[in-house]
Amino acid sequence: MKEVDQLRRQGRVKPLREILETMGQRVPQVIRQTQARLFQGITQYPRKILSVFEPHTEIIRKGKVNKPNEFGNLVRVREAENQIITHYEVFDTSVSSGGHPEWLLPTRAFTV
Repeated sequence: MKEVDQLRRQGRVKPLREILETMGQRVPQVIRQTQARLFQGITQYPRKILSVFEPHTEIIRKGKVNKPNEFGNLVRVREAENQIITHYEVFDTSVSSGGHPEWLLPTRAFTV
């Protein structure tokens, strides 16, 4: 109990409580979606959580033979000479359905 009192005095109990409450909401959902997949064969679960630690993680379908799926977020990167990143943009949702948007084409700038 000394440790808890020390954490409370330092103001560190509230953030820990918030983390536990958040995980307490995510874990039952992961259990439900796992049961649906294993016992009912449902793979398209609504609002599927892929990571309890990073719930914004999405499936990025690449279509490559050796790496058909990757996990994370879709990012657009613009590069200048020597692969220097000049701009980037992180998207909230992937384009897993409907093909590749026009902006997904290479946008490297080269000096001639």
